Amino acid sequence: MASTDRTYGYSGVLYVDGTQVTGLREFTLTSTVDKVDSTAGSEASKSYVPTLRDATGSFKYIYEAASGTSSQPHNQLMKADGTLRSFQYGPAGSRAGTDPCDAGSMFISSRPKTVTYEGLIEWTVDFQVTGDLVKESETDVW
Repeated sequence: MASTDRTYGYSGVLYVDGTQVTGLREFTLTSTVDKVDSTAGSEASKSYVPTLRDATGSFKYIYEAASGTSSQPHNQLMKADGTLRSFQYGPAGSRAGTDPCDAGSMFISSRPKTVTYEGLIEWTVDFQVTGDLVKESETDVW
């Protein structure tokens, strides 16, 4: 992996439709490529041809019920209603703007919540990327 594809540091920032998701605990983005079997009948081993790219992801953020503070207006923004939303994820702090950021369009496919210790609520948002995934600091589309 080239060093330009790495995000350094321990802290990241996520924006959904331009709104920062505060209380962010985890962000995962998985890129895959579909394949088609192209094996001929006389071959002893399978061969494949790569076809369409795909990406899915999830992120977790917290809501403190006891204090009534929310990480953002998540009731409207984070609905699993099929609304197409933009996202951008990258490093926070002094590395912001210097390391690549993943960005694209997505829709939320599910949003389970977990009530944990002492009134802390953790929301998990699962999403499906639609269209191209872009590295913001690069001109190439993924």
